[in-house]
Amino acid sequence: MRNFILGFVAGAVAGYLIYQNREKLKDKLVELEVKIEKLDIKDNVKQKISEIVESLKQTIKKAEEEPVEAQDEILKTVEDKIKQLEEIIQR
Repeated sequence: MRNFILGFVAGAVAGYLIYQNREKLKDKLVELEVKIEKLDIKDNVKQKISEIVESLKQTIKKAEEEPVEAQDEILKTVEDKIKQLEEIIQR
């Protein structure tokens, strides 16, 4: 019984942390969209970056349907892609 309770609590904590991370990534994507609109670059480049951001949003949404372990890996990948986009935009 004790192991069940510990497992349940650990699962709940992991789920909460993944939820928090997912929301943080969604916020970062919104910030990127705002920065993209303010950039002085060609429209086709803005459009491509916007498409990448939209693709990442869809990936986050699809991750919600995956098991916790898979969600964590997917969100780490999305976070890496967001960091790369932020570096590109800052240049």
